[in-house]
Amino acid sequence: MKILIADDHPMIVDDLKDETEHLLPGAVCICTSNPAEILPLFEQHRCDIVLLDIEMGSKNGIALAREILKIKPRTNIIYITGHPKYALESSAPLQALS
Repeated sequence: MKILIADDHPMIVDDLKDETEHLLPGAVCICTSNPAEILPLFEQHRCDIVLLDIEMGSKNGIALAREILKIKPRTNIIYITGHPKYALESSAPLQALS
């Protein structure tokens, strides 16, 4: 199983990587705190799960998730956010948001 962890805060990425590797010892974690690397890393590794921050400066995780699902539609997206305003938008089916 391949898991992409993407958040613009490196400490969050490191913590999630440590926890993921502890819970899923056989998983391969690909990590970035650079939003510009998310799609290229996903295209290269075709991850099964993406832990994705919603607000990363000028990048929006929900928009990135749409692009990820165009590449590999059955990817499991798990949003990471400290912003309550995204609760409803992130829980809606992505095809309904297009």
